[in-house]
Amino acid sequence: MARYLRYCCLILSWMLFGIGLCLGNFNILLCANLCLLISNLLFAAENIRDRIFFLFFNLTFFVFLLSRPVISMFRNVKWWNFEVSAVYFALIAIFVSLFCIQIGGIAADRFIAKKIAIVPKWFSMDEFDFQRALRIVSFGFWIITMLCFLIEEADKLVFMQGKAYEDYYILYHNSLPFYIHIPASLMIYALCIYLATLPQKHWAFFVLSVYVLSAVPSLIIGIRNPIVENAIFAFLYFFVRDTLGDEKKWIGKLEKALLICIIPVSLVFLSAYNYIRQGEAVATSGLWGSIVDLFYKQGVSFEVLCIGFQSIPSLPNSAFKNYTFGPFIDYFTHSGLSSKLFGTMDLSGNSVEHAVYGNSFAHSMSYTARSDYLQGHGWGSSFILEVFTDGGICGVILFSLLLGLGLLFLMRLLRGKTFARIVALTSLLSLFFMPRGEATGSFLFIVSVQFWITFIICFFGVGLCKRPYTRFNCQRLFNKRYINVK
Repeated sequence: MARYLRYCCLILSWMLFGIGLCLGNFNILLCANLCLLISNLLFAAENIRDRIFFLFFNLTFFVFLLSRPVISMFRNVKWWNFEVSAVYFALIAIFVSLFCIQIGGIAADRFIAKKIAIVPKWFSMDEFDFQRALRIVSFGFWIITMLCFLIEEADKLVFMQGKAYEDYYILYHNSLPFYIHIPASLMIYALCIYLATLPQKHWAFFVLSVYVLSAVPSLIIGIRNPIVENAIFAFLYFFVRDTLGDEKKWIGKLEKALLICIIPVSLVFLSAYNYIRQGEAVATSGLWGSIVDLFYKQGVSFEVLCIGFQSIPSLPNSAFKNYTFGPFIDYFTHSGLSSKLFGTMDLSGNSVEHAVYGNSFAHSMSYTARSDYLQGHGWGSSFILEVFTDGGICGVILFSLLLGLGLLFLMRLLRGKTFARIVALTSLLSLFFMPRGEATGSFLFIVSVQFWITFIICFFGVGLCKRPYTRFNCQRLFNKRYINVK
């Protein structure tokens, strides 16, 4: 049934899209995008166990890029307050991206994912003893790095006392000693390595609970994204483990009841927090009104598409810029590491140098379009804007096809060997914020020194401890009679 509904919505979306273009009616074009989004959601619903990432990505796509114009349309309020060409661009680019994401997902499901090897054999480190040893080492390392991370978060809280949350982006600089700062930057990778060993439910619950709560200091400062990203990651991990055939059910009646209670409360709180962090009175009341207000405010990325399109001709141009792979380029040329090794300019925060010489579309566009950029404000970005600026509509088509393929292939990786699971879990950390963020930022870890340092430390620790002739003689810790974990 879901498949036939998907086909109906898909055909209807193309019909409305053609009619909307012929009549020049933005509301009809918006309805076409909404029908196509529903088609994508129905595609995910056909096999939710394998397409959960596809589902979540399309949900966040709606929240960030379509919720504001859709709510305005149902309120009978004009929502296209930009140049006509910019509104056309936003609606057409969203439609093309949604369609290509579905095509990429279908291709992955039917042809590609079943034929591609998950991971090379020389990374197939899945022996039972190895898994158990890696679980212990990575858990211990995660505890150390999490303590350092919490110290770093506490330092931010102390610094931000009496300041507005915008000041964090322009005034805060990490002044903690290296033996705190460096381990703190490794925490997230130690977490993913530990979770990739498939620990028992109660241990995973403890680790993920601490991980979610570790974002509370950022929330107090006024930064909401970390706690939302962490919560989504934790839920998806439980969902994935529930599909892997464990003896214990990971999402049972208790977990479902908690979700039903927590989600509405969280949405109302996040809606109110929009006003609290600005020092304003909460403007909405009631459960439904608060949730609608939250989605409306989060849908600002549609306006970012329009503003970004209008700003493209006036973006600051240095010798070379590429926004799609900007995170990779800036990591090698303008990060703290490159500045220490090669003496390059370290770009961070809202600054003229970051906007002019960096490859961040968010900073370059905000510098061009906002007079208060240097005061810590910005517009954010979207993967659609970045790939369009670099490659035009062909860039949007190609990237969206690959994205749809990747969203399904990630689940295949999670059912693979240890290294494949590590890569997949790390990719998921910020993937669902791509509609309002960088195109390739979620995959920067692949080349980051922090990821490989964590990887080497954990795997070297396993090899060291399992050798019977080491002075610590830790091999007995990994003997089955001493530890009975999955």
